[in-house]
Amino acid sequence: MSTEATITIVERPVDAPLLVSFPQGAPDTATTGMKFSILKRKQNVLVKTNHNSIYFKGTNFGEHSSKKNCHQYAVAVFNPKTNELKLHPCNHPFILRPQVETTVEQAKLSISSATRRETLTNEFGSKKKKRALQAAKSNTISAENISGATELKSNLFADVREVEAKADLIEAAEKIVQKSKKKSRG
Repeated sequence: MSTEATITIVERPVDAPLLVSFPQGAPDTATTGMKFSILKRKQNVLVKTNHNSIYFKGTNFGEHSSKKNCHQYAVAVFNPKTNELKLHPCNHPFILRPQVETTVEQAKLSISSATRRETLTNEFGSKKKKRALQAAKSNTISAENISGATELKSNLFADVREVEAKADLIEAAEKIVQKSKKKSRG
C-alpha cells in the first residue's frame, strides 16, 4: 500500500537538530529522559551523555570529522492525518561510543590496573579475551590455590627452629672445646 504525501523541507535553523547514533546499540528504551551535554568551541562540537555510569561521547572533529563526511542528513517527520512529510535538515551525525572516564570517586578508590583491566574485559571484552583472562587468572599462584599451605608453613618453621637449636648446640660445644684447650695449655 502506497501513500502519496506532500514533502516540506523545513528551513535550517541556527541550531539544527542533532542526529545521534549508538553503534554499539542504544541504551535501554526505558531511559527517555537522557540528558545530553553539548559543548561548542568555534566549529568543533562535543556531545556527551551519561547512562548507568557509562559515558557516551561523539564529536564532529578528529576521527569523526564532518569534513570527512560528504553526506547531508535530514530527519523526516510524517504526519498521517495531513499526509505531510517534513524534512528537518541536520548537521553532522554524532556517533556516540561508550567511553571510559575516571571520576573523582574512582580516583579515590585507586583500584589496581589489573583489577580495572579484568573489570573492563568482563564488561566489554570478547569471548576469546574473557577466556584468555580466565586462563591467566587460573595460572596465578595464590594462597587459595595452594592446598596444605598452612601445614607446609608450620613444617618449615619447625625445621627452622630445629636448625637454630642445633646451631646453638654446636656453638655451645665449640665454647666448651675452647675452654678445655685453654685449661690444657695453662
